[in-house]
Amino acid sequence: RSNLPGVEDRVAELTANLPPEDDRLTRLIRKRRGGFRASQVDVARGQQVFEKTCAACHRLAGRGTKIGPDLDGIGLRGADRLMEDILDPSRNVDQAFASTLLTTLDGRALTGLALREEGNILVLADAEGKELRIPLNEIDQRELSRLSPMPANVQDLVKEVDFYHLLGYLLEQQKAEHATGND
Repeated sequence: RSNLPGVEDRVAELTANLPPEDDRLTRLIRKRRGGFRASQVDVARGQQVFEKTCAACHRLAGRGTKIGPDLDGIGLRGADRLMEDILDPSRNVDQAFASTLLTTLDGRALTGLALREEGNILVLADAEGKELRIPLNEIDQRELSRLSPMPANVQDLVKEVDFYHLLGYLLEQQKAEHATGND
């Protein structure tokens, strides 16, 4: 809420013709579903997209970082569920991977996945998988969000054709070898 005069009217005017967020995401997922079915998937290219875009936070087949959920066996979810998970990451957030929202005493706002506390330090992972170390005595407010720390704009970060390759690669991941310890 802002104290600027007329700001609420201006925001309402600027957003009046925008579809509700759920409708926009539903249309995007429907469009990508059709595009995926019509595409020629290159699994090797999908692996490259994963390593460039996702491996900073996700581990798959022994590669990547385990900040977000481990993705071994992810292909068992199917294309529709994977599209929802990727394009609307806050739709089904496991509480173990919910974002932590912090306000520091000096007014900084920080968001990330709370990884651990090391003595008097809270270690957060930001959206790029980088660790942030915040002294506990500098935290003014701390709350758990219902939002995923995964970027909500993957459709902007990954070209559409690369998204299809990525999805094809993820669908190939049917065995949870590393998650179960069987190699």
